[in-house]
Amino acid sequence: MNHPRAPDSQPQAGIMDRLRQATRGAHVSLESLPFSKTLRAGGVTPLSYCEFLRAMAFLHEALEGTLAGCRDPVVEQVWGRDLARLPALRKDLGRLDPAGYAPVGRGELMAILAGEEARIRARGDPLTLLGWLYVLQGAAMGGLTLRKPVGEALGLGEGGGLAFLSGGGEKPARDRWKRFARRMETGVAGEEAEESVLEGAREAFRAIMEIFQALEPEFPPGSGLLTPVLNREAGTHRIPQDPREIQAALRAGAASWARFPYYERRYGSRGRRFTRSDSAWIVTLAGESGAVAEHQLRWLGRFLATRGMPRWLLELHLEELHRELVAVRPERAEGYGVLLGVARVFREERLRILDRESIHLLTRRFEAEVPPEELAGLPLAPHILVAAVADEMAGISGSIRSVELWMRDRARFSEAWAGGVRDLLDRARERARPLRKPSAADRPPSKKAEDRAPA
Repeated sequence: MNHPRAPDSQPQAGIMDRLRQATRGAHVSLESLPFSKTLRAGGVTPLSYCEFLRAMAFLHEALEGTLAGCRDPVVEQVWGRDLARLPALRKDLGRLDPAGYAPVGRGELMAILAGEEARIRARGDPLTLLGWLYVLQGAAMGGLTLRKPVGEALGLGEGGGLAFLSGGGEKPARDRWKRFARRMETGVAGEEAEESVLEGAREAFRAIMEIFQALEPEFPPGSGLLTPVLNREAGTHRIPQDPREIQAALRAGAASWARFPYYERRYGSRGRRFTRSDSAWIVTLAGESGAVAEHQLRWLGRFLATRGMPRWLLELHLEELHRELVAVRPERAEGYGVLLGVARVFREERLRILDRESIHLLTRRFEAEVPPEELAGLPLAPHILVAAVADEMAGISGSIRSVELWMRDRARFSEAWAGGVRDLLDRARERARPLRKPSAADRPPSKKAEDRAPA
């Protein structure tokens, strides 16, 4: 609730002052990190400086692309191409790293992940983007103090390799900061809006600190296992080394979660982390034969089906992942086709058990019978239930139970919804044509495998 200000009270601080005060401690912490000190002391190597530039390029690419596509009126008022830093980063990398796309380092992977997190966050709260922009524009001012030590250490002049740190020169950089500050003060109004911006700035500082920690000297480019960066609980399986493929895997995972609110409601942030690491691992199967890829994905499909995620969800994810991969690396379309081939195998098996007409009739009846407000909160729920029946009839024991227990939980859903779930499952069982008898390969995963599943 807004209250009038008493005549003798102090004027309320503007958004730029509030941002400065709220992030002062984080700024000090960032400056105290070893990599920050290395930059100031001119101790960077050509290799570490290139990884720093690549990490910043991935971060700016994600943020500036999201800002440019955002249709929130406040964001549109503040953001402009005159604030973009990505062109300077690309200029530097074109000079220092012309080959591009070296095996991804820890710092770069942290930047890719941070950019994806910011995109996802902005879907629900676009003003957080302005907090990120505050931190990145402030970093541009800080870069002015780094151009001399870095340039001397690496033998770089204004003509190549220092465009990002130079910001076009001191006067253009300061003019850009002033324009940004004016837009922020006139555009961001109200406590709720300011809190969103402040939270975005805090997230940005946390992310950049993690990136800088990954860039520290004890973690040279290409060192260490990268899977834990995506998900600390995922073990040590492979992920791609090409950053474009990692970005594609993360985008495909985000698209799957956006399409199915079921994921967020049931599995939360832990499930999102497993989606990232699993999606990245799946990309590596594109380098295998069709038989090997199908074997591995059948195992994953069985595992997920007994944890409440029918193979239909994996089928759709494979299709989305294939689209994302071909978009960023069209020259590898043939290899990525392996993933699409497995998705087709899954679809053909599913439709032999329950054909399209049966699925349509079953899902439409469920939608007509359950409370519409509950269906609106869990769209495509009947399709998930029908897919679980298909998996059970394909020999994956426990598929129905793993979905039914959650979908009929009276602490989450009404009696009418729970009854609709029961009736749909009964009708789907009646219509289904079992594919084959269960085999040893279809038994639920062991307790050891269970430890990696989302709760």
